[in-house]
Amino acid sequence: MSNENEIIGCLGPKGTFGSIVAKLLMSKMTMNKCVFYPTHFDVLEAVEYGKIKYGVVGAENSTDGSVTEVIDYFIFNAKNILVYNEVVIPINQCLWGKPDIDLNDVEIIFSHPTGLGQCSESIHALLSPKIQKIAVSSTAAAVSEMVKSSIPAVAIAGSMAEIEGAVIIFDKFQDKGDNETRFWVVSSKCCDDIHPPTGNDRTSLAFKLPNIPGALVSVLNCFSERDLNLSKIESRPDKNNSWEYFFLVDVEAHQQDPLIQEALEDMRTKTSELIVLGSYAQWKEKI
Repeated sequence: MSNENEIIGCLGPKGTFGSIVAKLLMSKMTMNKCVFYPTHFDVLEAVEYGKIKYGVVGAENSTDGSVTEVIDYFIFNAKNILVYNEVVIPINQCLWGKPDIDLNDVEIIFSHPTGLGQCSESIHALLSPKIQKIAVSSTAAAVSEMVKSSIPAVAIAGSMAEIEGAVIIFDKFQDKGDNETRFWVVSSKCCDDIHPPTGNDRTSLAFKLPNIPGALVSVLNCFSERDLNLSKIESRPDKNNSWEYFFLVDVEAHQQDPLIQEALEDMRTKTSELIVLGSYAQWKEKI
């Protein structure tokens, strides 16, 4: 039986974009088995509880933005996990249907929420405005749901989501030609191989502020005063307190950098909560 040191997990079933990333990592790391999970939440929990060593989860799409299920897990649920690395891959979405489908008859379109978001303009241009959008657990699962549907339906998924009874109607169905997704490789905080600095790193942080004038500017100054660049900033609702928010930032440096360590110490005096999601090498390879 394989132990956790040999296993990587990702969103299933076979044919998801996450499975492409997992396969790529298996060739680069000492993994010999990939386990599919029904949701990103399940992948993260499997890492959290030591069932697998690494998990692959979607973090952000260049068209549709952050994968909120993953971001929210790190803010509200994570206890023993961190972001170990990132992988960025191009995302080519296809419109799938049954061989005899007439698009004028289509009533339902299935996909993962991010797949629907990446193709919203294409859906509007090609299909009826009355079409029902149904979000499912993954793009690969969407093709399966489409094939089983007794109502005329189509699905959005990658070309590797092929199953019997489904054909690609349109290739490159996404709104943007340069559509990409950033995946996080997640590991336990107990791992001995926390990613070391490479000189080209990123640190992801989440923090909450007191509701006073100038609070956000004061925190951002922690970075600008040390010439630390932020490549991303966004907010997420605090699920435990209505109309309160967490901010998320990506800093272009490793948390072991003395300047970031100074910035973090400064931030702790200005935030009501501070979470370091992880430090990892910025992805530069082309796939």
